[in-house]
Amino acid sequence: MNFYKILDIEAGEYVYLNPERIDFYMRTADGVFVGTSSVRILTLEADFENMMFLEGAKEW
Repeated sequence: MNFYKILDIEAGEYVYLNPERIDFYMRTADGVFVGTSSVRILTLEADFENMMFLEGAKEW
């Protein structure tokens, strides 16, 4: 179980996110909206892609 420190650009705070717990994500003009059972954040697209790359995801 890996946690990644991701910037929530709406709140201006960092949150720790486990990619295995992501329920959905949606690309927007401002970044990537990520939802889990306990948190909804808007993060930078580069941060999201780096996290998924480090997890070994083939596509996202």
